[in-house]
Amino acid sequence: MNDWFGLFHLDKVLHMVFFAVWGLSWWIALGKSGVFRGTFLAVLLVGILLGVGLEWAQASWFQGRRWDLFDVVADGLGVCTGYLAFRLIYHGLLPVEPIQFRHRS
Repeated sequence: MNDWFGLFHLDKVLHMVFFAVWGLSWWIALGKSGVFRGTFLAVLLVGILLGVGLEWAQASWFQGRRWDLFDVVADGLGVCTGYLAFRLIYHGLLPVEPIQFRHRS
């Protein structure tokens, strides 16, 4: 924790950013395919399981690396942030080009 990376917890910020982009990508894809409704918990669960798997892999395969529950929490928060960004884009509340979605009948 003596370096700037540890001081500002940039590891957690990077986890959140990467998983926010991952989640946002999933919701955009699901929205474009017309199957967005009811997907929040499924995407969140897959994101958390992916985070757990990555933490397990780094602790098991890389010497000097360890399991960090707070990384998994940051992953989950990142997925939620991606969902929030998707909802803001979907409702036109962010200054980005609107995304055209198919709606299932």
